[in-house]
Amino acid sequence: MRQALLWFRALRAPFFAASAMSVVVGSAAAWRFGAPRDWAAFAFALVGVVALHAGANLANDYFDHVTASDAANPCHNAFSGGSRVIQEGLIPARKILAASWMSFVVAAGCAAYLEAVRGGWEIPVLGCAGLALGFFYTAPPRLSYLGLGEAAVFLAFGPLATGGAYFVQAGRMEWAGFLCGVPVGLFVAAILVVNEFPDFDADKAAGKKTLIVRLGLGRGLFLCGAIYAAAYGVTAALVAAGAAPQAAWWTFATAPPAAFAVFRLWRRGREPARLKASSAAVILTHLAYSVILAAAYLVGGA
Repeated sequence: MRQALLWFRALRAPFFAASAMSVVVGSAAAWRFGAPRDWAAFAFALVGVVALHAGANLANDYFDHVTASDAANPCHNAFSGGSRVIQEGLIPARKILAASWMSFVVAAGCAAYLEAVRGGWEIPVLGCAGLALGFFYTAPPRLSYLGLGEAAVFLAFGPLATGGAYFVQAGRMEWAGFLCGVPVGLFVAAILVVNEFPDFDADKAAGKKTLIVRLGLGRGLFLCGAIYAAAYGVTAALVAAGAAPQAAWWTFATAPPAAFAVFRLWRRGREPARLKASSAAVILTHLAYSVILAAAYLVGGA
């Protein structure tokens, strides 16, 4: 049981909700636009995307250990700074890297099944793109160290994941599958940006030039607000264009926790130890938004 809990911590399993909800939203959009419900394909897509997420988390821990970014971070918490299992000597770094590749193998197996039942080039291409974005997030050339990590997370958890889930159900690529992932990906990117605030000093010392390191804490606050404004703006545009149902207006009920997160950053952005509330708020915002959007696609009016 102790080993299981250690690996649960190393995997950062609670964050799997981010990738899982992308599959749910993409599938719900496909079902709304006439695709039959293929539960077996849904299950394989869900496991495959979560396995990619797991592999990326483990690779992130390993390569941030190599660069000493996590070791140099005194302000780590449950939401940022890695799982700390390597730094605390609980699991050897080589085992973390091996587990990362095992996760990617599981994802490849799921992709192989879906390719067998769906055919086409779409699943291999989307799967390889997701794997590359996840692995190279911290592996050389280290996208997150180049200020490209936020864009990689947006793509991987947003349009790529929802577009792939849509294709798995519908058997065809359509813009609706990718568009529904734009706001979802922005909300995940907001989680990353907010969690970069407590990591600011450690990332800067390790040469990890995240957007917050590049912009500084002050302008980083405006970036976070801009991401949320864009996410809700895209949602409104999708509803207005008929690409999302009218019930998607209910997603705006998630604006208060998003506003709280930004307000908390404004008040406590230079006090890393007091940013847990902001991190929790952005995670709650993403989860609630995704659940409401998926429900809107499933039951919302035209």
